[in-house]
Amino acid sequence: MKKILLTCFLGGVCLFGSDLLSQVADSPPGVGLVSADSPYPGREEYSTPAHKGKDEGDGEEGKNVESSSSVNLCSESLLPVLCLDLDGGPVTASGEFKSTDIPNSFAFDGMRKVESGDSSQSSVLIYGELINPDSLGPLSFQVTPHYFSKKSRFMDFSFDVPLEEGTFFDGVLDPRVCKFSVEIEDLDNTGLFTLFLGDREVLDEYFIRPGDSLKIGLDLLESSVVFGGPDAAFYEVQYLLNRARKEEELNEPRKLMLGSANSLLADSKNDSLWKAANESFGSKLSFQVYGKESLEQVLNDLLQGSKHLQKQLKILDSFRNDLDPGSYDLLKLEVYARHYGPLVSTLYRFYYNELPRFLSSVEIQDYKAKIEAVLIEMGMEEFQMDSKLISPSYLDLQLDRLTLLALVKKGDFGDLVKENFEGPLQDRILAGFLSANSKRYPDPAKVLESLGSGISHSPWKERVESLKNAVALGLDMIRLEGVDPEGNTWNSKGSSENPRLYYFYFSTCPHSAHYFEDYLYPFWKEAGSAMGLDLIAVSIDQDQNLWIENLPLFSSLEIPNYRLSAASKSQFSSFYEVSGYPFTLLVDSKGKVRSFKIPASNYLYFESKMTALLEAISVQEGNSITEVEADSDRRIE
Repeated sequence: MKKILLTCFLGGVCLFGSDLLSQVADSPPGVGLVSADSPYPGREEYSTPAHKGKDEGDGEEGKNVESSSSVNLCSESLLPVLCLDLDGGPVTASGEFKSTDIPNSFAFDGMRKVESGDSSQSSVLIYGELINPDSLGPLSFQVTPHYFSKKSRFMDFSFDVPLEEGTFFDGVLDPRVCKFSVEIEDLDNTGLFTLFLGDREVLDEYFIRPGDSLKIGLDLLESSVVFGGPDAAFYEVQYLLNRARKEEELNEPRKLMLGSANSLLADSKNDSLWKAANESFGSKLSFQVYGKESLEQVLNDLLQGSKHLQKQLKILDSFRNDLDPGSYDLLKLEVYARHYGPLVSTLYRFYYNELPRFLSSVEIQDYKAKIEAVLIEMGMEEFQMDSKLISPSYLDLQLDRLTLLALVKKGDFGDLVKENFEGPLQDRILAGFLSANSKRYPDPAKVLESLGSGISHSPWKERVESLKNAVALGLDMIRLEGVDPEGNTWNSKGSSENPRLYYFYFSTCPHSAHYFEDYLYPFWKEAGSAMGLDLIAVSIDQDQNLWIENLPLFSSLEIPNYRLSAASKSQFSSFYEVSGYPFTLLVDSKGKVRSFKIPASNYLYFESKMTALLEAISVQEGNSITEVEADSDRRIE
């Protein structure tokens, strides 16, 4: 039986995972970099207001969804002189990083050029052989045709791959080996794929190109992964680059950020444990204190990129003759963006708001000028446009970089993007920001309209439309299906004369239990029921027994209780961009959505918010009834 990982965090919302992907809270930016003092390090993806003078909301970001797609399973066969060191040489700052225009086409030129509508060159053929002594679970692929943000799974699709025994005459002579074969159709540009064995990621987010033919050899007994076929070099170099990054992480000390007032090592026992551990051969823990010295170190690391990347660049260069120019450029951009991204994120999330703690007002302005000069250097104009439209790390870097630039310059994020980018790249950056942040604003629909209205290139305009659907009020609630505790089928399209508040949760999430016990249930008992509100609890639990056993803790037997089917859960989380629980939908008697995710900072606020919503629904429906009666009277006359 497939397992589902439900991960709960103390930030007030529970994130969930599927059998193919388990999402957890982002690690704070930087390799092994954790703040011991900040109450919210790394909780958001990119979190500056998109507009001047606007406050941020506390909504969710991202999502975890799996959408279906057509696949063919083959069972048979102002320091202007400041420079960034790129690739061993300085890059002069120009301050401009305009993109060049690209035709408005879904199938933009990727690492493999595929003309729109030419599906003969877009299929990917993968053959593999697997030795799996521990029977870790089914083999499955997740494909990401386009990367929109860290947590977005829009347009992703996944599928299980059947394993077969060899026939001797096919050359599979080892009885331990199972073979598999798959064709991924209609991949129009370079995307990403992850190969799972049960819940274990065997190959994580490897680039995959249209038209590739690849062999994969997986021997879990010997812990080996090898690649073959005509396009093996592209995948082998990705494997080696990933291995080099992991080697660097293993050899580098884990870093802990401390405020000057932190007393972690003031305790003699802690201090002795730390010193003893650092005297032994093995992993190390180092401490960084917010201050000029550590800030200067981050800035220096940003200015000396290739100094830290020599091993990765050497590996990549050794494959240069085996790669087409576009693939080489994409992988090189990933190397640099993966290095710069965590450092820029560290500046943004750890240092920017802390500058007044260790700098004078004059020093703050000086360091902001330094930060701005460094960030302007990072336009990465020397890389190809195709690479910038594909690379996940480049998009993540630009979102943090532009967010921090907007803060330093006290400007508008959208204006900054539109001033410095154009065409598809502008669309990609704006859609990426909206994908990561739109639900964090009090009025996400307004933000989507403001920043997303000018996005015209595919697939980014489709991404914005999907985000609009997730926050649009007045639309019909999508049909959901499931079962009640007795196993009887249920769907959400049943008729009702009352407004309904759907409460979605999963068992074992304490935030759901708290939300229901302290807000939903008391309001429904004290006021909601009298106002005609139907409260309905809907679990996303995969395990029927777990759900029923925990009903008294997460819901009440006084209200209807249902559990979503797997298909409805996927559709629900995808359509409404759900990344965390508890989640609510308030619909009127006609099934129109009137509110999402009703906040609950305290009970009085929740009570007033709910009361206002129900009164507004009552007035609106009363007016509708009056209009219908008046129209009927006119017809009689």
